[in-house]
Amino acid sequence: MCQLSKEDWLMNIENTAAEAEKKYGAEAVEFVFKKYGATCSEDLNPSDYSEVFGELYQMSVD
Repeated sequence: MCQLSKEDWLMNIENTAAEAEKKYGAEAVEFVFKKYGATCSEDLNPSDYSEVFGELYQMSVD
């Protein structure tokens, strides 16, 4: 299994956040970031990337 770089994680999070925002609005995406102490993807702690991506992905495919 290959490891994603920081840039890859951020790109995936940003793209998935955009999809989630289309469905649920900016406030829902901001809520996910705030749960992890961030206001946007750049503020995230790298240790939270997979969890944030997972939440946003679930929103985008619901």
